[in-house]
Amino acid sequence: MTRVLLVLALVSCGDSGIVPDPTGGASNPNGPTTTSTGAGGDGGSPSSTSSTGAGGVGATGAGGDGGTASTGGSSPGGGGSGGQMQGGWESGARLRVKSFTSSDGAKMPVTLYDNLLQAECNPGAATDGTRRCLPSAAYLAPPGPSAYYADAACTTRAVSLGVLSCVTYYEPPKYASDTEQDQGCSETRIYALGPEVSTVYQLSGSVCSPHAFPPSPDATVRSVGAIVAPSTFVELTTAID
Repeated sequence: MTRVLLVLALVSCGDSGIVPDPTGGASNPNGPTTTSTGAGGDGGSPSSTSSTGAGGVGATGAGGDGGTASTGGSSPGGGGSGGQMQGGWESGARLRVKSFTSSDGAKMPVTLYDNLLQAECNPGAATDGTRRCLPSAAYLAPPGPSAYYADAACTTRAVSLGVLSCVTYYEPPKYASDTEQDQGCSETRIYALGPEVSTVYQLSGSVCSPHAFPPSPDATVRSVGAIVAPSTFVELTTAID
């Protein structure tokens, strides 16, 4: 019976995959030391103690430090931090990005700025059927009783330019605009502005008579000149990155 129990004990110890420390843990205050016979990690060297994973790559920034692998294997490094996103806005030779900026360095794009015309501009359909960066413009009412005129015959249209005295960043528009329909599509006409006028006229039926001036507080009224050729404005195309 004693021999049978001894054989069973040896078999049980061999099945566990654990080899007892021959010192019996006498020199180790923490008790016996055991060594696992498990398989090494993928990609690691069986004889190496540890390996360092490769650095990750951020969206546009540099990769971060790699992680530390376990004994006999390897593990990938952590992802690097991404770079600063610009939202796809980029200045060109003539069209510049206009942004809000803060004292701590933050920047938020607002619109495009035509450096040649010295005016903000936005994508729009011009009268030549092309998408262009059209300048910000004052609304020009169509001919009729709601329109302003700069002459006593009501032949030269005028436009009211509001002035926002409560803010310092407001820039009065340098152009006037209206729209026309071409085969169901709305296209924008841009007009040059003429000199400021002191008397404004309106039509009442077929009668042209002076209108109370100014149309609104802090407003100025300017005559409207000729239509500006669409080719004056930068053409825009669509691109997918």
